[in-house]
Parts: sequence; C-alpha cells; structure tokens
Amino acid sequence: MMKKHLQFVLAALLTFICFTNNLLAQTNVALNQTAIASSIESSAYPASGAIDGNGSTRWSSTFNNNQWIYIDLGEAYNLTEVRLTWETARGLDFDIDISNDAITWITVQSIRGNSDFNNVIDVSGYAARYVRMNGLVRATQYGFSLFEFEVYGVPVDDTPIVNLALNKSSSVSSLENATMLSAYAFDGLGTNVGAGGKAYDGSSVEYGRWASEYSDPQWISVDLGGVYEIREIRLFWEVANGMNFNIEVSDDNVNWTSVAGIINNSANQYINHIPVPIGTTAQYVRMYGITRNTGYGYSLYEFQVMGVNSILPINLVSFSVSKKENSAVISWDAALDKESKFEIQRSNDGISFSTIGSKHELTGSNGIVNHYSFVDQSPVNGINYYRIAYSEANGGRLFTRIEAISFGASSRLKVYPNPVTRDVNLLRIEIPDQIAGKTQVRIINMAGVVVKQQQFAEGNTILLVEGISKLVKGQYIVQVLPEKSAPVSKMIIVR
Repeated sequence: MMKKHLQFVLAALLTFICFTNNLLAQTNVALNQTAIASSIESSAYPASGAIDGNGSTRWSSTFNNNQWIYIDLGEAYNLTEVRLTWETARGLDFDIDISNDAITWITVQSIRGNSDFNNVIDVSGYAARYVRMNGLVRATQYGFSLFEFEVYGVPVDDTPIVNLALNKSSSVSSLENATMLSAYAFDGLGTNVGAGGKAYDGSSVEYGRWASEYSDPQWISVDLGGVYEIREIRLFWEVANGMNFNIEVSDDNVNWTSVAGIINNSANQYINHIPVPIGTTAQYVRMYGITRNTGYGYSLYEFQVMGVNSILPINLVSFSVSKKENSAVISWDAALDKESKFEIQRSNDGISFSTIGSKHELTGSNGIVNHYSFVDQSPVNGINYYRIAYSEANGGRLFTRIEAISFGASSRLKVYPNPVTRDVNLLRIEIPDQIAGKTQVRIINMAGVVVKQQQFAEGNTILLVEGISKLVKGQYIVQVLPEKSAPVSKMIIVR
C-alpha cells in the first residue's frame, strides 16, 4: 500500500511540474502592453493595473454602466482566449470586442448574467490587434474592476487554429451505460456548461455526453486521423469531473506520453483549458483520469484538441493562379510520399469555399517534384479566390494560401493607392453610382481572416478607409458589400 501511495505521489509531482512548465507554452500577449479605459475610479486604479501581471493591482472604472477597457497588443494576433480576473465589482453583462484600428469594433463573445470572478472566454478563429472588454451592466453598485485582463494568441500567420478532434473516431475504457457514448464528447456540442455542471440546448434539453463506470482509473481517447501539431486541450465536464488527470499523446495508440497534468481540479471547475508544450505533435490524444471528484465516473460533454493542420509528408513547392482567356488556370508543384488527393476550391468572397475539382494520385513520387494543373472554365464575374486542400491517405488535411484573380466586373472598383506603402493611412475606394448605397467594406488577408471592416452611409461613391498603416506587409482583398447589389472586390498589396 505504501509503495502504491509513493508511486502516485511521484506521478502527481511529475505531472504537476509538467503542467507548470506547460503554462509557459501559451503566452499572455497582453502583459505590459498598452491599456486604455473609458474611465478610472481614481489614480490608484489605472488601466495599466489590469495588464501588469500583478494580482494585487487592478483597474476600476467610475460607478456607472457602459464602461470599457481595451488593450493594444502592438501587432495582430491569431487569438485563442481571453481571461478576466474580477475584483468584487465584476461585470454582469459584457462583450468581448476586437478591432484592428481601435475604431471599428466587432463583438466576438457576449456574456450575460455573469456570476464568476474568473472568466475564460473562447475567441479562437479571430485575429486582431486590439481587444476590448465592453462592460454593459455592473453586478454591484460599484464600477467594473479587473485584477487581470489576459489575452492569449500567436502572431498572425496563415495557419488557422481549429478543433482537430471534431467528429473524429474515439475509444474509451468503459461506458456508464449504452447512452453515454464517447462520440458525444467530439460532436462540438455542450461547451456552454453552466455553474451547476450541466449543458443544455435552446430547448432546455441536456446535450449528450460520455460517462465512464464509477471507478478509477478511466480514459477517453481520440484518433485525429493523422499527425498534427497540438496547441491546447479543452475539456468541458459534466458534474462528474476529474480531480487528478493527465493529458497524454501517442503516434501509435500503444505508447503514451504525458504532456500535461491537472492535480486537485476543483469539484466545481467544469471547464479546463490546458496548454501543451510548443511543438507537441500526435495522432492520438487521451484524457487519463486518475482520481474522480464525485462518487460517479468521469463525464465529458466535449473534448477539444486545438491545433494546426501542419504535419503532412506532402511537400507543396509552389502554387499559382493565372488567367487564360476566359478561364482560370490553377497550377502547383508537389512531391508526394504516398497516395494523395488535391481538391481545388473556389470562393467569391474569400471566406466560404466550395470544391470545383480534384486530382487523386494513387502512388507517391519518391520525393520527385511533379507539376499539376487544373482549369476552371467557368469563373464568376468579379474576384475569384482559389486554394487547394491537400491530404495523404490516412493523414490530415492542409490548405494552401489563397490566390485571387479577377474577371469582368471587378474592374468597376478603383482603389488608390495600390500598392500601399506603410506610411499611408488612408485607402481611397471609388465605386460606380449603380452600386452606391449603404455599404460595408471588408479587408481580408490571405488566410481568409477579416482584419478590418468599416461601414459607410448611403449615397457615398468615394469611400475612405482609415487605419491602413496598421496592416502588416502582404496581399489583401478589399471587398465592398453594397446593401442592394452583389459584392465587388479588388486585390491590394501592402509593402
């Protein structure tokens, strides 16, 4: 008995050390940046008190509703989450907004009826330089007061962060009964777990969940279908949560390595965001439960594996799109290790893509680079956006950068200057009278992320978009979306 106890203590210490080190893998990019607030209670509670990493200092607003604080991260980041640590004067209703110019704000999450003093808020899928907590209604008679306003993310690149485990195949050590299937933990539902440890849909019906037998240890694993780079694990527990558990990874589903561990998870902590070391790659990921928090088993509404589609043996050497008469020619060079598939995808807005053709190579090329091409004989008028989704047998899926080419209608849109130099802050867009009206302008990077948008009143045929100097170097799509006609687009280059 003593030997088993010592083994558990040693394992616990090792996983604690591992987890402590893993916290460094995801960086608080708001730390000691610039913070701006709508008001301060007094000079003792400046906006900077919320981003200094000191748990004894704080920002506090005047005793009014509709107060805000935003952070200038210094550059654009692909965001993953926002963490708010409130003083007693917490926000009851508030929004998390993002912007790339601190003028035009987009709400990405709305929190209502908040009862927590520690909020972990998912903002994955968005990129921005500025992040704001927009306080609408206070929970007390005081103002809004934050000990810490943390923002997590990575510098903007062309790599999207996604839930790699969504709808993937899974395995478990046991089931409580035949209705508590492991597939429920990977169906994308049930992330809205409330304070009571339950998650319901809009009709107050509980979401499906996995639940194990009432014993220790128990585990649940997911096969990602290929080897991927993993950034973070997110667990959404039912009441029957784990107290002590590890996150383990494997490439063969036989030999497992612990990359993170949680010790003494609170009985009412139903959501865990668990960073893993930078560079972690795996095909299989497992939650290995050591000790339960209740007399029941382990039960998860959702098990998310957040990462990037970056580990594939395909070597894509080049990718380009050119115009040949009234057709678009998509060309690429690649070396293949084994059976591979290329899907040619097109979009008219740079965001929503559909497959218009495919090429299936049954064998590899032994490292030899081959040339491939596809002709789109029916491009639409205006800007056509192309990318290739490529994968190998039993592997993950990757996307090329986006390339764009215009046919016919897009020439109606005039944009000055183009190329844009970094000392220019204003972009002039001239649109024809026939599409004038209430208009929205969006600027989209080559990863398909909207990095800026601005609204214009009806009647304007010359649109002046501000804040262009804040864009990083690269190619962008300027998209004009009139209220009463089809969108038109044009490519610009920022140097």
